[in-house]
Amino acid sequence: MNLFYRLWLEAINREEKKRGKNNGKIYAFLFITFCQALNLMTILITLKTLFFIDFNAFLNIDIFPRKMLDGMLSGFLSIIAPFMVLNYLIIFKGKRYMKKQERYQPKGSKLYFTYVITSFFLFFVPIIIGFLLSRI
Repeated sequence: MNLFYRLWLEAINREEKKRGKNNGKIYAFLFITFCQALNLMTILITLKTLFFIDFNAFLNIDIFPRKMLDGMLSGFLSIIAPFMVLNYLIIFKGKRYMKKQERYQPKGSKLYFTYVITSFFLFFVPIIIGFLLSRI
């Protein structure tokens, strides 16, 4: 859990330096939440591609006349929204990040940058392997 808080604190500090005090928290929240959702998608793709386990993690929603809107809403509610709620409760509710910030001051750490780049890179690995093995 210590690594998790260090990642969040570094993300908030870096984004606040780039985008300002209020916007920094929002951008850190969005970037890390998106990376977490991407990591979950990577796991699901890996299970399907390499281990032939077809795990349907998406809700079946049929409220819009177009399938694309239903798919986007389903993906948001199934993959992204749970991470948004958890991140809010663990990091931002009651300004917990400020309490942790007193104990940890990131100095020259590249944990946030490494996490974002690794998340994006790893997302494509099972896809490429799937195409090479013709399983997608």
